[in-house]
Amino acid sequence: MAGICPECITGNKLAGTLKGTNVDKHALPAYFASATRGDHNSPVEYTTKALVISPDIFGFGIDNPKLLADLFAEKCGLDVWAVDTFNGNPPVREAELAPYMQEYAGQRLSWLTTIGKYAKMLTYLPTLWSLKPANQEPALIEFIGQLRREYKYEKIGLIGYCWGGAHAVSLAAQPGIIDVALPCHPGSDFKTHIRDAVVPIAYSIPEEDRHWPTGFLESVQAAIDARSNAPKHRFTVYPGTVHGFGSRPNLGIPQIKTSWEGYVSDTVGWVKETM
Repeated sequence: MAGICPECITGNKLAGTLKGTNVDKHALPAYFASATRGDHNSPVEYTTKALVISPDIFGFGIDNPKLLADLFAEKCGLDVWAVDTFNGNPPVREAELAPYMQEYAGQRLSWLTTIGKYAKMLTYLPTLWSLKPANQEPALIEFIGQLRREYKYEKIGLIGYCWGGAHAVSLAAQPGIIDVALPCHPGSDFKTHIRDAVVPIAYSIPEEDRHWPTGFLESVQAAIDARSNAPKHRFTVYPGTVHGFGSRPNLGIPQIKTSWEGYVSDTVGWVKETM
């Protein structure tokens, strides 16, 4: 089951009313959140820089990526594009997974729940293999290129969650595609490129995440610090959190709410500092 863990398929829906616009004219469907609050189909004063959000394994099956786009457009003062890398067919449906949710560090599920979670994961594997980030990447690269050409963005930052976090790590290692990377609890095959970033990169990491075993964070930090040409980089661990906290937090848990709000503030700060 390389590339997916039980926490990849659990989480919560964010609350809120969508303010942006669905756009279906590029390489992938997207949701546009304008920093000027204009509608995409009417005259809009586009910003000179933009963020792209690559979602977790739920894709656009829940509104969280779109709500995050609205949030970061407002707080960063930039246009934000949430991109549907699953092209309307997310491999995992939130409604199927409610019984299996782990929401905070230290929470232990019953053995029956754990068995049920792994059994559910097995049903997703054939689809997940065909949709692994390496297969999705060409369309995402084309989408980002289209944004640059059409809207004349001078810089584009990529925020990626879980499945989408692997995209952020990979594209950060390829010159000329993105200008800033912000992977949050990256999953799937992200370790292949984790030491190779060529653009500023900020990792947001849960307190508990099987993708980040004991000692792994320290070894990666040491490897990047040792590079003479290493870009600006940051690793932040958020207390009390598990994989999925950035995109699917349970804000009813005080520690999760505090850590998630800290994550949002840190992300805004990094964007303003590097873009």
